[in-house]
Amino acid sequence: MRPSFNRSNIKIATRKSPLAMWQATFVKDQIENAFPGSACSFVPVETIGDKKGETSLAEIRGIGVFATEVRQAVAEGLADIAVHSAKDIPADSYPGLEIACVPKRGDPRDVLVGSKLADLNLNATVATGSQRRKSQLKKLRPDLNFVDLRGNISTRLAKIPENGAILMAYVALLRLNLLEDNIVDLLPIDIFTPQVGQGALACECVSINGELQELLHQIDDEVSHAEVAAERSFLSAMGGGCTSAIGAYCGEVDGYVQSCEGSRFNMQAMLANEDGSLLVRESFASESNESPEIFGIRVATTMKLAAEEIGLSW
Repeated sequence: MRPSFNRSNIKIATRKSPLAMWQATFVKDQIENAFPGSACSFVPVETIGDKKGETSLAEIRGIGVFATEVRQAVAEGLADIAVHSAKDIPADSYPGLEIACVPKRGDPRDVLVGSKLADLNLNATVATGSQRRKSQLKKLRPDLNFVDLRGNISTRLAKIPENGAILMAYVALLRLNLLEDNIVDLLPIDIFTPQVGQGALACECVSINGELQELLHQIDDEVSHAEVAAERSFLSAMGGGCTSAIGAYCGEVDGYVQSCEGSRFNMQAMLANEDGSLLVRESFASESNESPEIFGIRVATTMKLAAEEIGLSW
């Protein structure tokens, strides 16, 4: 059995980007505040997605391009905990690891930066590296042109097209305090479905390390964890990944809730083709005593049928 971790030096594996370091520091602070006398250190990791920062995600063609090496650091004993953006983790679990903690989720919405949607000129250019974002915005504005966007947050902000905009996760701007210097337009969830896990962090550890699991459970937010579990179950059942035009959000934001009162879980799911001409978006309510994982599978089954009805292959 793997030796117990050292509470005076809990090693956190993380990517090196400013946003990733913010996330790891957040988890570090949560642990140290919850357990006086504990201390955390960082194990910086470079992923294939970081190494190929100028290559589009579609061209890299990998699964978990921002997560695999971080997970490996824990699996190989170089670190105790892996901290990820939940949206970056592949839907299928990593052998020997488990998601032991999802802290309280941040805002899951997408945002245009550089221009309001209504102010974008006809045939304006929008930069994004996400097929999900491209397909949904193309559905709203078929006239828009798109270019690929990669890099850390500051790099992306420096690439706002002239008279155009970039499309990204709102929570990244919030966490790095970059809102004041940029024109932003939040896209409502009812017309723009987030990526699975967007806005949430996920902390993985070795499955057999019960003591560390128990520690992480103390900083876990049960509601956020259940939301992410349902979304990830949906993604796994669909067979989709971060390069697919697929999204799901289970929860509430700024008073917007799916119209399924009285249910434990409410989920909005979306599937689309590349140009957004075929898009299906539906809302679901979980059944009594239905686990998040079973709920996600049921949503996927229904969404596959809905996609077939409009001629969308999945």
